[in-house]
Amino acid sequence: MNGNKTVTANFELIPPTQYTLTMAVSPQGGGTTDPAVGNHTYNENTVVNISATPTAGYQFVNWTGDVANPNSASTTVTMNGNKTVTAVFTLDLCCELVNRFSIQWNYWGYKHFEWKYYFKGNIEGNPCRKWLTVEIQLIKDGVVIDSDTKTAHGNNFDTGSIVLDSGESDWDWGHHPKGYKIKVIIYDTEGKCPPIIAYEGNI
Repeated sequence: MNGNKTVTANFELIPPTQYTLTMAVSPQGGGTTDPAVGNHTYNENTVVNISATPTAGYQFVNWTGDVANPNSASTTVTMNGNKTVTAVFTLDLCCELVNRFSIQWNYWGYKHFEWKYYFKGNIEGNPCRKWLTVEIQLIKDGVVIDSDTKTAHGNNFDTGSIVLDSGESDWDWGHHPKGYKIKVIIYDTEGKCPPIIAYEGNI
């Protein structure tokens, strides 16, 4: 000390260690995640809340990757390293069976069509027992001329017949009219499955 001195110690903030969380879904379109699908950066040891939401017609199965509870749609990830987690979804069994709906129909008579339709999806012993609403539309030149709906239980049911009126008077017995189309739409009354077009085509 040969005089007054001032000394300064300089410090530098050490940035926190960060890791990447990669979110994914399987199959594509089966659902969404929060945080969204993609890469997200977090400080070391951050506990991240994650959740999975299935798209209509799908159900959540599990998470793959290092998560706290792989069987819960809402869980956490501790960021002590780079992590990749995938939300796995599967097609709802009931919705898959709804796709097997089939119809049968017969020409009924003058000015009308009688349509008998049957749900063929749920086989005996299957746990899926759903109430379905079936809409049948009579279409000409892209315009719905007449429609009707029936609701029944999805267990090999026969809801009976529907009569659709064309409003025309030039139909003859025993002859199928030309220029008309039929569309059959199935709605899941529980709202879990998206509407399905079971049949669409010419009469």
